[in-house]
Amino acid sequence: MRTILYILSLLLLINLASCQENKTQKAPETLAKGEHKAVVEEVLQTNSYTYLKVDENGKISWLATVKQELNTGTTVFYKADLEMNNFESKELNRTFDSIFFVSSISDKPLQSGMSLMKGASAEHPKTAPAADISVEQPQGGVSISKLSANRAAYEGKTILVRGQVTKYNPSIMNRNWVHVQDGTEDGGTFDLTITTHDVVKMGDVVTFKGKVVLNKDFGAGYKYDIIMEEASLQ
Repeated sequence: MRTILYILSLLLLINLASCQENKTQKAPETLAKGEHKAVVEEVLQTNSYTYLKVDENGKISWLATVKQELNTGTTVFYKADLEMNNFESKELNRTFDSIFFVSSISDKPLQSGMSLMKGASAEHPKTAPAADISVEQPQGGVSISKLSANRAAYEGKTILVRGQVTKYNPSIMNRNWVHVQDGTEDGGTFDLTITTHDVVKMGDVVTFKGKVVLNKDFGAGYKYDIIMEEASLQ
């Protein structure tokens, strides 16, 4: 009888301990639709971007995000906004068979965590602040204020624009990204983004010829109300 009581008491204690353990277990993580959870295996840094090799349950992928400090072994949560195939990074002298550009990446689930990403938002990459400059347009050129105020009239047209380089990001999505200002402004628009294969330097005063495109969304947070594409230095 004593043996039976001992066994029953022991089973009761085990059951109570098991219930207590279940109470203290963390609730399972809930990921948002399209959200990924992976472990960083390799980190490559360039002037503007951080490249990450990640492992998601045995599936290896490469990510590119705005430059930030991340270490191997870190668990990250992200959404893959835009996949590029055969993407060449000239800074790394390397071509990736497949790489995902990521606008939101965090060390916590995205629906509750703070983004680790710096320098861009999910809607618009940051532009440089308005500079105290004055750049005269060439003959036939269009100022940024005039372009902004009459954007519908210029949509799809090839124009000349002269300005000072206030931001330059090379070799992203197989093109260079140039931000110029000329000292004019319309409704808060004082900066024009230009995509080109030509190379410039910060502070250069440059003249570009290119096509005006409105409401362009490249994905990965690269969304523009107005942009000049396929531009070339004049």
